[in-house]
Order: sequence, then structure tokens, then C-alpha cells
Amino acid sequence: MFAVVDALGHGVVAQAVADRARAALSGAALDRGVVSLIEQAHEALKGTRGAALTLGVYTAGTRSIELAGVGNVQVRSLSRSLPFVAAPGVVGSRVSRVRSTTIELLPNETVLIASDGLPRRTSATLEDAPDADALCEHMLSLAHAHDDATVMLVRMERPQPC
Repeated sequence: MFAVVDALGHGVVAQAVADRARAALSGAALDRGVVSLIEQAHEALKGTRGAALTLGVYTAGTRSIELAGVGNVQVRSLSRSLPFVAAPGVVGSRVSRVRSTTIELLPNETVLIASDGLPRRTSATLEDAPDADALCEHMLSLAHAHDDATVMLVRMERPQPC
């Protein structure tokens, strides 16, 4: 499982919300699906400012990830358009109907998951940086100065022959 949590607000209060979301998701039953995981986080964040949350679960032995999200966390491939739309709302406060999307990743495909601190129109390719860490640093350098930002890269490596 991987997730990006963008708690509303800044500082210690936002960190407490993000920590609560992480605690709710750690040790969660992944076989129940990503919509169930978002519902679990929603219950855990009630009474807080809430958060935008997008998460995915990789199924071992496949090349697919199941994704779901609420709020303004973006998901995009660096090589193609993905059929992902997050539900409107705030986890912990108000959530519209959450739907999951299962995406089969291409060999060596990289998927970027980013909070709204990163401009949506920002383009990125692996040519922008020599490796994943450098690409994340490049993306964060483009972030809005007035907001915090999170960038995560998920990459499906090409299987190596035995």
C-alpha cells in the first residue's frame, strides 16, 4: 500500500491529522480494497480538520494497482493518461461516493502522486532528472511557495530474467 495524505492546514495540527491517518491505515486489511481503506481513514479522522487522501494497493504477482482518492491529490503517469478521478470531499468530514480504479502498469512506467502544493499543469519526465529522488526534488522545486507539497513516485520495474 502507498498513500499521500494532505491534511488541511499547516504545522503541528496538520501533522497530527496525517499521523492519525497513517495510524488508521497501518496494519489495515489490504484484501478488503482501497475504498474500504478510505472509509477506515474517514472514520479515524472524524472530529479533525480532515485531509485529502489518495491511496493505492499493489497486488503481488500482477502489474496492477488499485487506486482511490478523496480530495485534490493528483495521480498521473509520466508516459500516458490514466483513468483516475478522485472523489470530491474531505476525509474525516464529508466524502462523496468513492470509486476505485484498477490500472495495469506498463513495464518501467512511473506514476506520480502529488498533493495540491504542486501545480497540476507541471509536466515531468524521467529525462528531467537522473533518478527518482532527483525527479522528486525537481518536482518539489516547482511547488507553490504558499503551500506544503508531497510528491511520491511509484514505478513498475521491468522484470529481470533469472
